This record gives sequence, C-alpha cells and structure tokens, in this order.
Amino acid sequence: MRRCTVALTLCLTSSAFATQCGNTTIHSAADADALRKACRVVDGTITIPPTLDHLENISLDGIEVINGDLRSYKCGSINIKRRSPTNSSVVSFSSSSLTTIHGDLALDGCIPDFTNISFPNLKTIDGAFDLANAASLAYLDVTNLDSVGYFRLFAPTLVTMVHNELRNVTGAHGTKKVVVEQTSLTSVDNLFRNPLDIGDSPASIEGKTIMFENFPTQTLTNATFGFARAGSLSIEGNGTLYVTLGGPDQTTMALTNLTFSRGTAGLIRNPQLANLTVGTVTLGSYFEGANNFTDLLLPFDSMSSLTILNEQTLTQLELPPQAVNYTNFSVTLYGCTNLNLSSQFATNPDGTTRQTWYWPQKDIKSLSLIGNISTPFL
Repeated sequence: MRRCTVALTLCLTSSAFATQCGNTTIHSAADADALRKACRVVDGTITIPPTLDHLENISLDGIEVINGDLRSYKCGSINIKRRSPTNSSVVSFSSSSLTTIHGDLALDGCIPDFTNISFPNLKTIDGAFDLANAASLAYLDVTNLDSVGYFRLFAPTLVTMVHNELRNVTGAHGTKKVVVEQTSLTSVDNLFRNPLDIGDSPASIEGKTIMFENFPTQTLTNATFGFARAGSLSIEGNGTLYVTLGGPDQTTMALTNLTFSRGTAGLIRNPQLANLTVGTVTLGSYFEGANNFTDLLLPFDSMSSLTILNEQTLTQLELPPQAVNYTNFSVTLYGCTNLNLSSQFATNPDGTTRQTWYWPQKDIKSLSLIGNISTPFL
C-alpha cells in the first residue's frame, strides 16, 4: 500500500509539469524563471506581451526545445526609440540552452526594450526567423543558427550580430525569403555568402541606415551574395555599398530578377563564378533615388532585359562578350544624362582601345534609348 501511494504522487507531479509546459505568456522575469526551471521542452507557444516590465532581464536558460512559437504580440507597427545606449540600461532576453524552435521566432516592435537578444546555441527554427524589433536592439547573438524556414531582420539600431553562417532555408509560410532591411551592421555576409537555393523566393540586402541622435550607427560598405538560385535579389545601398556576386564556395548563380534600387556604388563578379545568369536587371527608378555607379560592367553570361533609369553618376556602361549570345534581349535607358554611348569602344589609360559594348547577334526584342547616343554605338 505504501508503494502505491508513492507511485501516485509521482504521477501527479509529472502531470502538473506537463500542464505548466504548454502555451505560456511571460508577464515578468518571475514567470520566465518558473517556466525554465520546470520545463526542458515547451509543448506550446511562449508569448512575450507588451505589458512585460521593460527593465527586467528575461532568461529562458534550461529550456532546450520549443514545439510552438517564441513570439510577441502583433502590433502592426514598429516603435523606434531614438536614444543612446550609453544612457540606457542593458535589458536582455536570453537562453544559453535553447537549441530548437519548431514554430516561429517572431518578435516585432511590440516587445519590450530589449537591447540584447542572445540565443547562442539555437541551431534550428522550422518556422520563420522574423525579428522586427526596432525599439532599442543593439546586440544579437545567434551564433549557431544554421537552418530556418525563412529569415527576416529589421533592426535599425542593431550594431552587432554574432552569427557563424546560414546553411539551410527550408521554407515557411510559403516562402524561403532571406531579407535584411535596415540595420547598423557592417557585414551581412554570414547570411548571404553560402550557395543556398531559395527557389523563386526573394532575397534582399539593405545597407541604408537611419541616423539616430546620440546613437552609434555603422555603415554596410560590402556585401557578398552567394545564393545558387533566387527569384529576385534586391539591393538598396547607402551610397558606398559594393556588391560581389558569387560566394567563396560557389560556381553557378541563377537569378530571375536583380534590382539595384538606390545607393549602390559598385558591382563585382567573383572570378571563380563559372556561370552567372539573370532574367531582368533594373538600376534606379522613375521616382526614387539613384545609385552611385560610375563605370559599370554588367558581368552576366545570360540576361534577357536591362532597364536603367535616372542614373546620374553613370558615365560608362559595359556589356560583356557573352552578350553576343543573349536572346530576346530588351534594353531601356532613360534619364542617364552623363552616360556616354557614342561608341562601342573606350580608350584605356595607356592609350589602347578596348570594346566595351557587345550587341546580341541572335535577336533583339526591343530598344528604348534616350540619351547621349551616336550612330557608331549602334
């Protein structure tokens, strides 16, 4: 009889723990402590509400797996705080034990004023990595995160991201996108340099930084894009951004659309990239700011459409020898007032000449050229 009583007590204790490890809303550091001490595996979703004490550090040490989401409430807007971290307390959200989230990591502008988010051993997120916390985030540690459903980062005040590399994008909510919007990072190569295949999903690198009063911002000056395939690649620079196509372990790249919307100063093709194909290439726009290209070589083995709009700094445009094999090729040039298209040849610094523009020899679908153009160019 005594043994039966002990066994019954153990069963009740296990059941109580299971109940605690389901869907949970953390209202305080005390709530987080109770959860992490009781649960190695959380079978539901952990929610961080905007009512959480903004000055409390939240630790989830002890939790290893979350079978649902780790998320904030959705507020639908981003609340950017213009303040100096030197005059603010460091408020952290962390777990050194968390390795897996089977749902989403989705934190937006409704979460409290975390300046540090640290999940150094988080390796896999089956759902989305969707971090749009622009409130005051300055430091992000996801050192070992290598597999996500999709990746989105929007944090203008983020100056440090500790991360090895992204190795796998599995697809979540209908997309494999990898998007970095406004940050104050000096490099995002850890996310973009590997030869990932994201299919028809978009990739986006934004080097534009909002300037904050008394807040130390940095500038993204170089970005390496190494995806093997992407539906579109959109680049928005800050006036000094140089983009390299082709990562260190890559030989082929195929893009459906490539867009430089503004602020990019240079485009480089990695010499080891054996094959680089793109559908449409667009530089500039009719209504928004332009890029900072001056002498631009378009280094594509295959391209079907080229549109260049209002690129005021562009003086020389080169189409490579591979262009003779382009098919159904279309070109639109408008508003490039300093672009000289008077000849297919240019003079080198040593006085020799070289061909800088190669026309497709198979067929051309359409031409719309407005600018400084002479007959020898045609």
